[in-house]
Amino acid sequence: MSIASGAGGRNAAYATSTVTASIKPFVIVSPETAAVNVAVSDVGLISATVTFHVIANTATVSMAATATALYRTDDPNAQQATPIPLHLASGASITPDNTGTIARAGYVNDTMLDGMPAKSTSVISFQSNQENRFREDVGVTVTWNQSDPTRPRGLYHGKVKLTALVMP
Repeated sequence: MSIASGAGGRNAAYATSTVTASIKPFVIVSPETAAVNVAVSDVGLISATVTFHVIANTATVSMAATATALYRTDDPNAQQATPIPLHLASGASITPDNTGTIARAGYVNDTMLDGMPAKSTSVISFQSNQENRFREDVGVTVTWNQSDPTRPRGLYHGKVKLTALVMP
C-alpha cells in the first residue's frame, strides 16, 4: 500500500492485487447426424460411419467408441428376430479429420447403451495441431456381421456412441 500527497494537501491511498484465473479442461461431443442409414441387400459385413464433432481446450483428447448390435425393433428384449451382431474382430475405427490418424480400437468391455447390451473399445489418445485446442469432426466406423440369409426383412436399429476424455 502506498500513500501519496495530492494537490491541495489531500492524501490518497492505493493498492494493487493479482487476479489469477484457472481455466479447467473441458470437452464437448455432439453428433453431426442423428441417424445413419445403410442399405443391406445380402449377407456379409455391414459398416457404417457416424460422425461426431469434438471440441476441447486441450491438444490431446482420448476417445473410445461404444456400439450395440442391430435390433429389428428398438427393444432388445423383443422376440421378433435375432439381432445382427457386431463384428468383434473388426473393432471400431476412430478417425479425427485433421490429425492424420486412423486408429482401430478393439472391443474390450461389455456395457449398456440406451438400455441395450453393447461393447466398448479401448481408449486411444489423439493429438491436435491446432495451438493447444482440439476442434475436429471424428468419424467412428462400426461393422456388423449379417450372416443369416433368412433374416426377416425390415429396419434394424442400433446405437453408436463416442466418449471423449481430457486430462486435468
